[in-house]
Amino acid sequence: MNETEIINRAKKGDPAAFNRLVNSHMPYIRSLVNSIVRDKADADDITQEVFIRAYRYFGTFRGSVKFKTWLYRIAVNQSMRALKKRNQRTHKEITDEPNTIADPSETALEMVIRKDQMDRISRMISDLPKKQKAVLLLRVNQDLPFHEIARIMRRSVGAVKANYFHAVQKLQASATKEVSS
Repeated sequence: MNETEIINRAKKGDPAAFNRLVNSHMPYIRSLVNSIVRDKADADDITQEVFIRAYRYFGTFRGSVKFKTWLYRIAVNQSMRALKKRNQRTHKEITDEPNTIADPSETALEMVIRKDQMDRISRMISDLPKKQKAVLLLRVNQDLPFHEIARIMRRSVGAVKANYFHAVQKLQASATKEVSS
């Protein structure tokens, strides 16, 4: 059964069909939310809220965008709300970074250096304005094209590209400043 058929069954009230959608999209949504809020516990709570909202507003999904895009939009909005409520609380150490798989040949010193570099990069990303951060993470972590990010964020492709460009420039400036100090 393809996703369109599953969506149609879910719209008719089939709870098993909606559960299939949740199970197939949960890892992507959790990863996206975690990359935005940088707190595993908050990410789990927000991810749960994303699917509650998706269930509650499932009748509004018309299929004009991909279901994944619709979920990403909800996830980005919920993540932004959570960041706003948090009021930029202090940075937390990332404990579940998906791109930091230990290399068995890596020495302890190399692991410490890599962890330190990842922490610094994470802090720099956390310091970005919310929209720039969301665009950067959708582009880099989720590997989404600009037109898809524009749909998710309900912005023009040009605005999304501008946010991405400014995010990259700010990261480069932060990295240069950190190296020179």
